[in-house]
Amino acid sequence: MTRVSNTSAANYTVNCKRDESGCHTPFTDSETRAYNRHMDYRERIVRDPDVRFGKPVVKGTRISVADVLEFLAAGDSPEEILVEFPQLKLDDIRACLAFAADRERLTRIT
Repeated sequence: MTRVSNTSAANYTVNCKRDESGCHTPFTDSETRAYNRHMDYRERIVRDPDVRFGKPVVKGTRISVADVLEFLAAGDSPEEILVEFPQLKLDDIRACLAFAADRERLTRIT
């Protein structure tokens, strides 16, 4: 399932996909349910120009998504990250992963 973004506006996502011929088609009910099972990171990941130069951070902290991803990439478990950053919750780590996955999904290779 590939979500398609509107590149001319504010890069928002619409509920459609591209079929084999490249045309936009709406999601089926099962695809919509599968998409809705993904974590909605927007409740936990925010951008504020006054915090970490506007990088995406975990809401209420100065911990950036990149910080969390770097710990995970280095092999740290979520439990080890929670010890290192006691202000985080497990859902914050999941939100960082969901944010990164969503960003990757919307990336276009040109």
